[in-house]
Amino acid sequence: MKKSIWQFGTISFVMVLSVLFVLTNHSLCEDTFKQTQIHELPLLPEGQHLSYIEGFNPDNPPELRKVMDEAFQESLDHGMKVARIQMDWPDVEPTKGIYKKQELIERLEFYHSKELAIFLLLCTADTDDLNYPEDLLDEEEGKLANDMKPDHPDIIKRYNKMLDWAIPIAKEYGVYCISVGNEPDTHQEDDPTFMMHFIKFVAAVREHAHTIDPDIAITYTTTCDPVLHPYRKYGKYITDSVDILCFNFYGFGGRMGFNQKKTEKIFDGMVKLAKGKPMQIQELGCSSINNPDTNWLFYESSESIQSSFFQWFFKKMKTTEQMRAAYVFQLVDHSPFIDELYYNAFHEEHLPEGWTRKLCDWLKGLGLISFKDAKKKEAWNEFLKGLELMYGESG
Repeated sequence: MKKSIWQFGTISFVMVLSVLFVLTNHSLCEDTFKQTQIHELPLLPEGQHLSYIEGFNPDNPPELRKVMDEAFQESLDHGMKVARIQMDWPDVEPTKGIYKKQELIERLEFYHSKELAIFLLLCTADTDDLNYPEDLLDEEEGKLANDMKPDHPDIIKRYNKMLDWAIPIAKEYGVYCISVGNEPDTHQEDDPTFMMHFIKFVAAVREHAHTIDPDIAITYTTTCDPVLHPYRKYGKYITDSVDILCFNFYGFGGRMGFNQKKTEKIFDGMVKLAKGKPMQIQELGCSSINNPDTNWLFYESSESIQSSFFQWFFKKMKTTEQMRAAYVFQLVDHSPFIDELYYNAFHEEHLPEGWTRKLCDWLKGLGLISFKDAKKKEAWNEFLKGLELMYGESG
């Protein structure tokens, strides 16, 4: 997860272009996306599943690492059956046609050895990055080379060829679903045509992937943007391009702490968008420091508020059978190194000083375990209760 200002603001001129693009390409879109059958997710164990993402700290001290390892075993003891792994396309194909088999296997084999079904992200467009091999990028312009769009035939062919190699390995090591992008909708602020091209890329990749192995589901991970901003229209085409709807979903804040009414409205909007297809949450979170409202104004939070969000969500998930899995973001708070990294990145974009600090505090406080003292927050107990709710008290 990489949050930036492009996710939060909306430029009026871009909005107008976006609407014009949809109107002029409506017939093309209707022909491109056809209603698809519901994928049965045969490689995902039956029922609903709950897990977490450790985080991205490179410097967890030994005492904290011990607590993290204990938390993992505790989760297994409570029945946890799934795990999530994130890799970028260049991680597995740094040079055209050269694939890093051992790198992929090493990332998969630990969770596979624990008999966990794996959700694998092989990322192309990310929140504020284009994670494509270097020869497909114009790094000076910060875009794809030769003014290509995400659904350019050369990009589709290249990604599909990588999948020809990767999917048999993924199947062998217990992958049930592959996501081909993480929050690409943030790029539509700069290019209002981006999302329709990206969704066409997903549809083409999905069709090819099923010729290799129809059991592995294909998706991409979206923000709540298509629910919050339905006027952008591309949201109506997401469902028929994927096997399972995949969202990043965070609790909204307000003057009273956790704004359950607003958060539940967005959740219900996601369910409506899915049109009965299975769903999962790639990033599920609520900060114990700050939480934003839908306009990205921040409100003070606490461990109790964070805990109340998870308590609400797990009950909501249990009554929503098509919500098959959710991955908490994240197990541990950001380290000072990661916190500074984010702050400097936002500062370079000349964002308001106070707002930037609140944004970084939101990100820093998303963990279930404190980095500072390695203590588990109240929300950790709610996570364990969530596991019991999904799997039964015996795990």
